Amino acid sequence: WGWVYSSYLLHQSFFKYLFGAADGNPFDAMALSWLEYPYLRDLIYGQNFFGDPSMTIYENVPIHMDMAVYSSPNGACRVEISAAGNPVANASMTLSSGENVLDKGTTDASGVWTTSLPLNYDSVYAITANKEGYIVVQRNYSPSIAADIKDKNELLPAEYELKQNYPNPFNPSTIIEYAIPVRSSSQLDIFNLLGQLIRKMDLAEKPAGRYSVQWDGKNNYGREVSSGIYFYRIRADKFSQTKKMVLLR
Repeated sequence: WGWVYSSYLLHQSFFKYLFGAADGNPFDAMALSWLEYPYLRDLIYGQNFFGDPSMTIYENVPIHMDMAVYSSPNGACRVEISAAGNPVANASMTLSSGENVLDKGTTDASGVWTTSLPLNYDSVYAITANKEGYIVVQRNYSPSIAADIKDKNELLPAEYELKQNYPNPFNPSTIIEYAIPVRSSSQLDIFNLLGQLIRKMDLAEKPAGRYSVQWDGKNNYGREVSSGIYFYRIRADKFSQTKKMVLLR
């Protein structure tokens, strides 16, 4: 409330009177708090009793969604939306570039949405997923030119691999790339310095190839974690590998 350090005094006073002498009337509480701290009178004009009208109000704790984006040979992209390893159907999807909305749609029963237009290799796009009861998730995406090579046999990985995340250190999100030589399901786990599991991402079964997943610096409950050293581990079939990353807020 307000733009000066001492504005918290006016904030405290307002709520003291709102549930006291003002008997729940916000206008009386405003007047009484103004009389108590008249030197903060300019902050009265900044009051907003009902909050930001564009802000979503949740009645229950919203669920965190994960987004994975994959290139398609035709220049489009395929987006998978999941929550706790389960696909999220009927999520509203938006593809935008700058202030321009280029494409819209919804995920199918498998949590998948594919853009309807080819994307330029020299552009950065924003992909947003939104569904009631879930935390809105957005990811920046740049198409890979490798996706348009029709004969990709030589590009298939010969072994399992977990690459170093980038950027590293990072804030607020980072990309983790991995490779699987055969069709398999994978799981990405993130641990804090104490070895506690803070985020679990069940990655859908995929054919052999190279993939990437974004971690937004939040735990399984959608809360931002603090700065520090974290470890991420990929598991696929009998393969398991762990690497270190640094979050700086």
